[in-house]
Amino acid sequence: MAAARVSTSDPARGLDPASRSRTPDDPSRRLRRSAAPHVPFELFETLRWSAADGFYLLELHLARLAASAAHLGFQCDLDAARHTLAAGTETLGDGTFRVCLWLNPAGHLRFAATSTDPPSAEALYRFALAGQRVDSGDDILYHKTTRREGYEGELARLAAATGCDEVIFCNERGELTEGSRTNIFLERAGRLLTPPVACGLLNGTLRQALFNDPEVAIEERVLFSGDLAAADRIFLGNSVRGLVRALPVAEPAPQHMAKG
Repeated sequence: MAAARVSTSDPARGLDPASRSRTPDDPSRRLRRSAAPHVPFELFETLRWSAADGFYLLELHLARLAASAAHLGFQCDLDAARHTLAAGTETLGDGTFRVCLWLNPAGHLRFAATSTDPPSAEALYRFALAGQRVDSGDDILYHKTTRREGYEGELARLAAATGCDEVIFCNERGELTEGSRTNIFLERAGRLLTPPVACGLLNGTLRQALFNDPEVAIEERVLFSGDLAAADRIFLGNSVRGLVRALPVAEPAPQHMAKG
C-alpha cells in the first residue's frame, strides 16, 4: 500500500505549509522561548553506528542538527561534525554502538559512544502514560536538546513506580505527543498513525525515514490516549532501537517477546 505523505519542504519538521502557523517559527512560540529563564543547554544527536554499516540515517541527523542550530542561533559546522564522528568511531571496534554528538552555542562538539544491542524484532517496550503534560507552545520541544529534565524526571518516577521502560506524553489538549526517547506509532488496519509534529514533539529521524519510504503506509493523525487501546499494535521507535513493539505496563506480554 502506498504511503500517505506529508510535505518535507522543512526538513527539520516535515510539516505541510498549511500547518506553518503551528510550527516553532510562529511569533507566539518565539515569545514563549525568549520569555523563559535562560538556562545553558546544548543540541545533541543520538545515532546508531556499527563497523559493518556505519552510521544509520546520518544525513537526517546532520540536517536536523543544522536546522535546529540555525533556528536557535547556534554556530554549526557540519564538516567539523562529520570529522568528529569519524574520528570518534575509529577505535570502537566490532559491535553496535549508541553514539552521542553534542553541539554547544559556540559550535564546540563533544562525542561519546556506548555499546548497545542491535535492533531486534523480539524487543518489547513497557510504557506508562505520563502524569505531566507538555505545552505544545514550548519551542524547545521541537529540537533535540539537553534541556530534558521533564522527560527524564517523569521516566524515572514512573519507572520506579510501575517498572516501565518508556513514558508516553500528552499535550495540554490531551493529544498524544511522544515518548521520553521515542516517537509513537499506532498500527491500525495496516497503516501506521503518528502524531503531527505540531502537537509538540521532536521529528525523529526514524520518523522522517518512514515518511520518506514509499513502501511504508504512514500518516499523521491527532491521537488521544484512547487510541492506544484501539490500535492493532503500538510501536515506539528511534533511530538507535528501530521500531519496537510496545505494551502498557499492565498488559501481559506475548510469550515470544523479550522486554526491551
